[in-house]
Amino acid sequence: MRDFKKDLRFCKKATKGPWRHMLKGTPHAVLCDSDSNVVCVAYTNADFSFIKQARSGWSVALKEVIRLREENKQLRKENERLRGESFNG
Repeated sequence: MRDFKKDLRFCKKATKGPWRHMLKGTPHAVLCDSDSNVVCVAYTNADFSFIKQARSGWSVALKEVIRLREENKQLRKENERLRGESFNG
């Protein structure tokens, strides 16, 4: 099973966003942080869009997965407790 908490720690190590497009009109999409430091160079617009969106969206998605897994764990415990009560009842 994938370790989403490890993935989230990995995301937090990346250069802070938001990232933006620099050097428009060049053959490559250059992504920079808020201080205009080059973060990466993407070779297609699709790559540029994916990388930019992943920087901000992936950590949000991971947090939601972690929250939902914890909620699922708690609901399973509650379900077990309620089933036990109905059989012992």
